[in-house]
Amino acid sequence: MTHATIEETARLLQVTTKTVREWIRVGGCPTVKSGARGAGNAALVDMARLPGWLDKHRGGEHESWADRYAEAYPGRNVLRDVALEFARCAISVAGQALAEWGRKPDQFGNLDHRKAGLTEQQARAVAAQVWGVMALAIAGLHDGAFESHVEREMGFDLDGLFSFAMRGDFRTPPKTIEFEIPAIIRELMPPQDLLKLGRKASRKRA
Repeated sequence: MTHATIEETARLLQVTTKTVREWIRVGGCPTVKSGARGAGNAALVDMARLPGWLDKHRGGEHESWADRYAEAYPGRNVLRDVALEFARCAISVAGQALAEWGRKPDQFGNLDHRKAGLTEQQARAVAAQVWGVMALAIAGLHDGAFESHVEREMGFDLDGLFSFAMRGDFRTPPKTIEFEIPAIIRELMPPQDLLKLGRKASRKRA
């Protein structure tokens, strides 16, 4: 649940709506939407960051694990690091698997490319092409749709999830994935494609 109304928050925390409005108006309780008719009226409470704020509000100012983490790793959300590493690993594993499929069909049983009528040369070219499509799809998912999907399914984006888990307030920039064509895939690519890549690299260096 990304946010909650004043009434929902009051029921959840077993306090009055007046108390929640006071938290918002005076205490700085985090919201995702301010009240339209004055602070605390029709506001939506930020449920991801409420636990951390409530800890400090009820216990006074004190250093928490979230504070220590934010100080040690400013601007960093470990969930973003995990998502980035998973995407990189998926791209790498796809390259390894497709390279093996193109070079060693006996290992793949019913997925032997020869059963589809492909020669080794054709299979190697297909493997390189399929890897390229998969790599772009995984990179696009990571850089675009993944976090939206997480928010739809789990109620919080990655900063919200981390804030809720750590009982803090984390707002960090997304990380864009960068990857290179693995050597094992380059070996499968037709000479003309490698030549094109070489020309592009030369133009970039120039």
